[in-house]
Amino acid sequence: MIRQQIVNELINRFSQISTANGYNTDIKTVKEWHHGNFDETDLPAIVVRDKSSQDIQLTNSEHQHLLKLEIDVLVKSNTAPYDVRKLLEDVYKSIAVDDTWNGLAEYTKPLGNEMIIQSQDKATSGIGIDIEISYITKAWEI
Repeated sequence: MIRQQIVNELINRFSQISTANGYNTDIKTVKEWHHGNFDETDLPAIVVRDKSSQDIQLTNSEHQHLLKLEIDVLVKSNTAPYDVRKLLEDVYKSIAVDDTWNGLAEYTKPLGNEMIIQSQDKATSGIGIDIEISYITKAWEI
């Protein structure tokens, strides 16, 4: 299942974001489809969600998948916007290491990002990043 392998690659790669590896920040937690709150000790955190896929029949035996992913980078609510932007830079830099995810995908492209502003009932702020990953499978495989 290539889709899961790609998600695993993202989680693995984002787990490598640290100052020791040449990034601006140290990511403490990376999760798939997490919907709860994080303890402050787990921040900054990244949540990866494979939200949707447009599937295109290339031939009778091959399909292309345009997988849309949402990446939330969460920080303490009092984190300066400048530091949130540095995290955005870190995520983009991490993707640029290999945007084929070890040969699983054709390409990865950015679709946009949006600052996540703290609300009164949330202890976190951050940035939401949307990307698209294109990959090809045999017909009816994901």
